[in-house]
Amino acid sequence: MNVSVADITAAPTYTGLQQDPSPHFKTSRLYSRLWETNDLPLAHLVWGNKNVSRFITHPNGFSDAMILEKFQSELKNQSTDNVSYWPWFLNGATTVDGEPMFVGVCGLRNVSKNNTITGYCLEVGVHLLPEYWNQGYANEMLSAVLDWAFDARGCKSIFAGHHPENIATASLLKKNGFIETSPELYHATGKMHNSYLLNKNDWLCHSSSCRGLLSAGAHAVIALIRIDDSMDSVVTAL
Repeated sequence: MNVSVADITAAPTYTGLQQDPSPHFKTSRLYSRLWETNDLPLAHLVWGNKNVSRFITHPNGFSDAMILEKFQSELKNQSTDNVSYWPWFLNGATTVDGEPMFVGVCGLRNVSKNNTITGYCLEVGVHLLPEYWNQGYANEMLSAVLDWAFDARGCKSIFAGHHPENIATASLLKKNGFIETSPELYHATGKMHNSYLLNKNDWLCHSSSCRGLLSAGAHAVIALIRIDDSMDSVVTAL
């Protein structure tokens, strides 16, 4: 199902730290932390990997200068907007040098400041190192970040997009309830990227609490809630 981005109810823009606690995510297998100024090697690990970068920039990948610029951008976003594509690590695992086992980045960025489209305040993204693909880590990270975005940040809907050849991300987003909208040009790749929106009410219907209601036999109640929500949000969904 496709919906027009122009139909989405406008959501507030968040640019301050005063109402948003700094996120520190922890799942059953992973944890995140804030970027530190000496984390440039981690940025090189993920964005310098051609298997990762081929879906988010031109075929030649990121140059060292581009990775530095991207890293500095993440530090700035973290400082000014309290959002970033934060670094994630395996719980209780270290490298041979005793460093935390880095798996990739997942988080949010504020797209409303540089985007004429209204109706969402943040974009979510996951960049995972290839050795951790197909093990459920991306879904674990994404779920934790979405919970925080809708709860602590008060977002009404969240945007996501992916390279047209990135089938894995398409599956991940749809699994989490994102609804496809009109494609948007992504200048870094020069391609029309598949675009999606997730609204808060539909995200709640993918949460454990909603699944619990369903298991208790409340299918009819949820159906009515979804019908009501779709009317209020002009058929937007996560």
